[in-house]
Amino acid sequence: MAEQRLSLVTLGTRDLARSRRFYTDGFGWTPAFENEEIIFYQLGGIILGTFERGRWNGTWAEAASTDPAHSRWRTTSARARRSSL
Repeated sequence: MAEQRLSLVTLGTRDLARSRRFYTDGFGWTPAFENEEIIFYQLGGIILGTFERGRWNGTWAEAASTDPAHSRWRTTSARARRSSL
């Protein structure tokens, strides 16, 4: 079995500007990419993305927080990707 790794984490926030200050001023992280909707930080082998939750209403991001089937979808999708390798 292949080694499993985590490479991308996205976090929804109420206030993207406040979140940016938290990570840049608090941890000293520099955004690798940012626009008015999302900010990505490169942290060694992991990328952290932060986005403002209200901007993505009605997308998979909202469904992930409310639909328990979402975790099953992710697992099934991950298995499908691994089996196709």
